[in-house]
Amino acid sequence: MTTTISDGTTSIDIDPEWSSARIGKIIKANIGTLGGRDAVFNWGNYRAWQIPLRNVPNSDTQKINEWWETEVQLTFFFDSTTWDIRLINNVNPLTSLSIPYGDEYDGTLAVEVI
Repeated sequence: MTTTISDGTTSIDIDPEWSSARIGKIIKANIGTLGGRDAVFNWGNYRAWQIPLRNVPNSDTQKINEWWETEVQLTFFFDSTTWDIRLINNVNPLTSLSIPYGDEYDGTLAVEVI
C-alpha cells in the first residue's frame, strides 16, 4: 500500500509496513465536583499515525528528516483521503541503516493531523 507525503514542492512515495497503526486521540478533562461526582469534558479529538518504514532511499530520508527538523506542514495522501499533518517524532524519524543495504534507512514516522 503506497502512500504519498508532500510539502507542496516535493512529494515522496512511501510504503508503510503492515504494522502501521492509526491512533485516535481524544482531548478531555476529568474534573471532580464539590459534590463528589466526576464530570468529563470532551474538548475534541484528532487522528495520528505510527508508520514504520523500511528501506527508504537516502535522498528521501534526508528530505523527511529535513521536514522533521523544520516542523513543516505536510500533506498526507492516505486511505483515499488527504490530511494536513506534521511529524511529531521526538528524534529524527529515519536514522537506522537497513541491513544489508548501506544507503537505505529504517524508522517510524509519528504523524498527527493539524
